[in-house]
Amino acid sequence: MGSYCCPPNGGGSFSPIMFFATSSETPTGNLVGAGSVDVLTLGVSPTSPGQHQVKLDSTVALTLNKPAGAPLRYTIVFRLKKDGVTIANWTEAKSYNVGTASTYTLISNLTWDDMIISSTTYTVEIQVLTIVPATTTVLAETRALNAIVF
Repeated sequence: MGSYCCPPNGGGSFSPIMFFATSSETPTGNLVGAGSVDVLTLGVSPTSPGQHQVKLDSTVALTLNKPAGAPLRYTIVFRLKKDGVTIANWTEAKSYNVGTASTYTLISNLTWDDMIISSTTYTVEIQVLTIVPATTTVLAETRALNAIVF
């Protein structure tokens, strides 16, 4: 989905700004042990021929459900990819010394400035590298990926 923004000013050349906000969510279950999982995909096209700047914003909220017992320790990697190549990543590693059953929410935010010449596909990928205790579940909940093409 794309929509135009910002009408021309005073008769100069008109270069519309396109906003792409409809990304495809990939249904996921527990991300623990699943390897790298693409959780969002967004196709982006330039508004006209030539090179265009793209501002990307992505966020994914993960819910971690830890059973009673061992403290929680995790390392999770969030990757923003363009046509399968990583262009940005963020790694979150934490440890909570709580023995009771607990639920935690982890929210990632990746913002990136990119250049495109032709249509491209962006994806957000999540990989759970470490999770203790092993019976903890990690679920991708609220997700968003949008792009503004200038």
